[in-house]
Amino acid sequence: MQIIYTLVQNETYNRYVVDKYGEDTNLHPEIDMELLSQTVGGKKKGKMYGIGTIADSHVVMMGAQERSDNDEVERLKEKITELEQDKIEKHAMMEKIEEGTRLYAEMNEKIQMLSQNLPQNMPPT
Repeated sequence: MQIIYTLVQNETYNRYVVDKYGEDTNLHPEIDMELLSQTVGGKKKGKMYGIGTIADSHVVMMGAQERSDNDEVERLKEKITELEQDKIEKHAMMEKIEEGTRLYAEMNEKIQMLSQNLPQNMPPT
């Protein structure tokens, strides 16, 4: 009886996969957890019962992949935070450079004005 039930689940899962991804098996994922859950009637008390051989080792692999994905997400979040901090520091540096450039231009302008107002025939010192 269990074998027949598992065969029916396999056929049901395969039908769901074809409906969602098309006939070309190259486009089918290793396992689609959403479709697997749908095949066995969803989760009960947070667990998926009755998957039998449909998922075989894929469920274990998917769990490991999810942990790996979570680690990657955390690594990327840290990298984003680092890059945002770097951007803030570079922005502050650019503001200082712009202020220095502005002050330099003002000083040059004042020097030009002073040099134009000096008497032409001033003895050298």
